[in-house]
Amino acid sequence: MLHLDSDIEGEEFTSGDGIDTDRYELGEKNCGIGTDRNELGKENCNEKKCLSEITDDDIRAMEFSTEEEAIDFYKVYAHSQGFAIRKKDVKRNDENEIVSRRLLCNKAGKSERKNKKNEDRHRPTMRTGCLARLRVAYDIIRKIWKVTMFEPSHNHDLTPAHFVHLTPNYRKLSEADKKTVNGLHSQGVRTCHIMGFFYGSKRRS
Repeated sequence: MLHLDSDIEGEEFTSGDGIDTDRYELGEKNCGIGTDRNELGKENCNEKKCLSEITDDDIRAMEFSTEEEAIDFYKVYAHSQGFAIRKKDVKRNDENEIVSRRLLCNKAGKSERKNKKNEDRHRPTMRTGCLARLRVAYDIIRKIWKVTMFEPSHNHDLTPAHFVHLTPNYRKLSEADKKTVNGLHSQGVRTCHIMGFFYGSKRRS
């Protein structure tokens, strides 16, 4: 028997959060997904399919060794497309092991008013009811995780790559960190590499 763990809000990942930039490089040349496996890597796109070239059907056919690999892929995919993700509900078996995981766009659902004072605020809602999502499930026979549902369409504008530094992750940085980011960015260092470095450093500190 399967048991559903429903998480109304879910754990949110903003762009760049938790991405291992040594493994995931989102450039025009080194952004490939293996034609024989689902690992993003640094090989030239002549040998691997570019992230920008992956079709919806490619994603629907993907398989992963672990749940974490599936989450990592969707984080990188979301970063390249200009949106953030969050974990949603999971299904567990009788041994309390996760056998299904749903990942959503962070604008899924509807924002709720915390109190009446908020009704007077003229601020755009963060939630738009977006239906973009990815679901993966564990195949107990083959012992792999595979995509069982992928919805690519969003009902809101996506963030262009050159505006990633304006996302909440960037705004959490200190002024000194922001100056460093701007300096590195002006030297041509990719935003995903800069942000990955900062958040990796902060998690280790």
